[in-house]
Amino acid sequence: MQPKTPDERKAILAAAIRAQVMKGGAVQSQSDFDAVVVFARKAPGCIMFVILLIVTCHLYFWYWLITRGKPSKRVMIAVDEFGAVREQKVKV
Repeated sequence: MQPKTPDERKAILAAAIRAQVMKGGAVQSQSDFDAVVVFARKAPGCIMFVILLIVTCHLYFWYWLITRGKPSKRVMIAVDEFGAVREQKVKV
């Protein structure tokens, strides 16, 4: 396998970032050959929250509080000199 040029590595990284963004991620930071993509936990909608709060006698309220406090997921994407894409989970 032959090393990739910097432009080829940048193009490979851009494709990998696009794939992660299509899955719902957002780019937190990026350099020439690596990037950090964040996947935020989504909180339930307000209307659904109110309806379920009333219907379930506050059980949903506790569920909402617990799931809302979970941290976001982060993935670091890096492209080496041979064009191989490496994805790694990043702890906050």
